[in-house]
Amino acid sequence: MPLSAAAARITQLTGAMKALVPRTAHTGFADRLGELFGIGNSMDLDLALAAPQWTPSESEPRSASEWQQRLDQLCKECQQQWREAVAEFELPEHPDRGSTPYQQFYVAQQRPLVVGAQQLRHGLRQQLAGQSENLAQLAQLDELFEQTVGHFSGRGFAALGRVLKRRYQQQLERYSEERAEQWHRAWMREVHLLLLAELPLRIKPLEGLLDTLKDEERSNA
Repeated sequence: MPLSAAAARITQLTGAMKALVPRTAHTGFADRLGELFGIGNSMDLDLALAAPQWTPSESEPRSASEWQQRLDQLCKECQQQWREAVAEFELPEHPDRGSTPYQQFYVAQQRPLVVGAQQLRHGLRQQLAGQSENLAQLAQLDELFEQTVGHFSGRGFAALGRVLKRRYQQQLERYSEERAEQWHRAWMREVHLLLLAELPLRIKPLEGLLDTLKDEERSNA
């Protein structure tokens, strides 16, 4: 399934969870961002917007195409791992055992993507920071946003466990002993789909940094 279709699915599934998210009187982007940045974060933001302490990198920078290959490889490896893990998953004897085994499976499959994306993002920031003063400032801002907004988005990804639990309860109504194997496999396909839906969302910050590096290379060509 194309990742764009999977991403649309995650929107559909999480849309049913609006009741789980407290409503706020603020609806604008600036208001919402203001809620995420406390006084300490605002001071850090002021420092990041000021002229950063820039030191040209002494190491040989990777090209944008090399970073793109590493990102593509991460996505490919995660998708392959998920296909194999879903196929090899040992199904519980009966679904009445609950959604816990599936949630544990999901968290275990999330981990390589989360760790890999963080490592690439850190590496891209380091390279951008050594390119120029403006890019060093961008790298500082990205780090700040990862720490602040990343905490909020992390809570959103963590809520997928509740999505799984709710969907499991809904799907359990369709279970029958006669079609137990088909039921389990259909449910695992749904778990797989949710993982695929996460992928393009997790790598968005990386794509932004990578686009910046590509622009820098074009301007210096």
